[in-house]
Amino acid sequence: MNSIPKSYFDGQISLYKTFIDDVFMTDILKDIKCPSLVVVGEEDTLKPIKFSEIISENIANSKMAIIPDCGHVTIFEKPEELNKLIIEFLNSI
Repeated sequence: MNSIPKSYFDGQISLYKTFIDDVFMTDILKDIKCPSLVVVGEEDTLKPIKFSEIISENIANSKMAIIPDCGHVTIFEKPEELNKLIIEFLNSI
């Protein structure tokens, strides 16, 4: 833990406070008109699947993908699966 700078933890506290206070943007999701891919880790406890479902349901031209055995940070936990999903999505539009 000594090798992680204090600023990292300060940033994490700020991020989690945002989640607790929550920023309400659901009403403006309907304004997104471009094809969108919503990706969530199956085991995301920070922002569970229900939040990604809300996002996907409110963006008209969206696709939702759930990455199995993955938490909140898909880019680090399952980068190959994430890249595959993104490439498949981009090739489909």
